[in-house]
Amino acid sequence: MAENNSSNHQTTQYSAITGGVSNTLNNVAPSATSGVALISQGVASQPIFGTVVAAGGGTGRTTLTVNSVLCGNATSTIGMTNAATDGQLLIGKTAAIPAFATVTSSDSSITFTPGANTLSMQVAGYSGFVVGPASATDNALCRFDNTTGKLIQNGVITEDDTGNLSISAAVSGGNLSCIVSNTSNTASSQAFYQAQVAGGTAADAYYVANISGGQGYSWGVDNSDSDAFVLSATVTPGTTNVMRVATTGEINYSLQPAFLATMTGAQNNVTGNATLYTLQWTTEIYDQNGDFDAVSTFTAPVTGRYQFNAFFCMSGFAGGTVNGSMAFKTSNRAYELSGLAVNSSQPPNNYQYHNGSTYADMDAADTVTVTTLWSGGTLTTDVVTTTAYNYFSGKLVC
Repeated sequence: MAENNSSNHQTTQYSAITGGVSNTLNNVAPSATSGVALISQGVASQPIFGTVVAAGGGTGRTTLTVNSVLCGNATSTIGMTNAATDGQLLIGKTAAIPAFATVTSSDSSITFTPGANTLSMQVAGYSGFVVGPASATDNALCRFDNTTGKLIQNGVITEDDTGNLSISAAVSGGNLSCIVSNTSNTASSQAFYQAQVAGGTAADAYYVANISGGQGYSWGVDNSDSDAFVLSATVTPGTTNVMRVATTGEINYSLQPAFLATMTGAQNNVTGNATLYTLQWTTEIYDQNGDFDAVSTFTAPVTGRYQFNAFFCMSGFAGGTVNGSMAFKTSNRAYELSGLAVNSSQPPNNYQYHNGSTYADMDAADTVTVTTLWSGGTLTTDVVTTTAYNYFSGKLVC
């Protein structure tokens, strides 16, 4: 104990002794409350028992609200919140002490259920939280995994940033399909796909079927062709059209085999003595699909039923009565259509006309020609090659 230089060297029980003026000893009486600290009052005053302020590492408070939260307040008395009730959250306020408050939804879209140290939240109309996989395909649309409504899984449908959808999956031995099914069996219930563009200056609205690395087809509305419906043998409508339907209902089959040819140049002294002659049609009017050789022969591009028509004129009969006939000669059979008996003196101008039509069954690569045969005379019978007197035409019917 330090030396006591005071003339009054007595102490008070339970007091704290401090140095006084002129090196005297002072007694600092204890606080009546247990646990109260001796607090400095500065360099010129005696310390006292009291509440520790923030500057001394204390709170500046003698009591604390039960279950409240303390908040910093610089060097002033420490702040203190209200006590929370079940499920309340501590909500901040600018430049002020935060407070515990009950969370609410302004539009009632979220339901909050408070409990002891818990707060349950549920979006209106939903029964639970959704949990997804650890990883997923970028842009993939998710789909539910089982019937709980809470689990999702990665999907095979993707949507890019411009809204294009893609379905891609390897389904070995099975189908990958897209089905629109209206399960209502009531009047006016419909199901359909629709492709639509914004207007007349836009491009086409169409569908595509394509074999990877192989043939593709497209069908839809060709906006650049008077809004005709087209079926094209490419993935772009309006190119290589197989069929075109005008908005007024007319249908064109621009690749359907069809031809029309006529004659030019002399074909004289070709029969009359039982010589079988194949007529020459050397001027094409049209040859849709390029199946006529511009001489005499049409070659079937596919197996099917074909219609053929011919009209021509013969003259130059000699030797009295001469018999004649015409036929469509195909790879499978000959179709003989007419037979004539004519006298060389018969008017007018000794001309005889042949015409006929037939339906023929033809296999792919089969050919057809028009033949004529006259007998009973000499080799003086001619084919009149004036265009108005002859034509050979044909088409694929089915």
